[in-house]
Amino acid sequence: MDGAYIPDEAVIRGSSGKFYYTPTNISCLAPGDAITRNEHKRSLMDALLKLDSVYGINYEKYFMSCNLDHVLYDEQNLDADEKLERAYEFHLAFQDQEQIFPIFLEQNAGNDVPKDLDASWDYIKTDLHSLERHTNLHLYFSLHPIL
Repeated sequence: MDGAYIPDEAVIRGSSGKFYYTPTNISCLAPGDAITRNEHKRSLMDALLKLDSVYGINYEKYFMSCNLDHVLYDEQNLDADEKLERAYEFHLAFQDQEQIFPIFLEQNAGNDVPKDLDASWDYIKTDLHSLERHTNLHLYFSLHPIL
């Protein structure tokens, strides 16, 4: 989600050319760029949320906010090397234990998210939720149980 649905006031001037994420704001040298990016992301996502299929192919929409690293590791703003290291650690933690992954998601980043897919999207669009540590990916496993 990258904070796409946060209020414009939560985008502040910072000291970095890169977007820096916290659970309460995005900071960067050019806040207007982040606001414009958020508007663009919101418009695209809102259009996709109205669709159940694209070119005849059914699909479902899930989110991780602020991003994958935040949901899986509770860390934001990792550099490429840190992302690789955390991904390897995550792989080791869940290797041969894939069945606990949905439980991990729900307990660590999904417990505040409504259990209904549409309602989960309403939730992530409000307040600062698209910057906070939330996901609805655990709902996928409830809707599509492995036999």
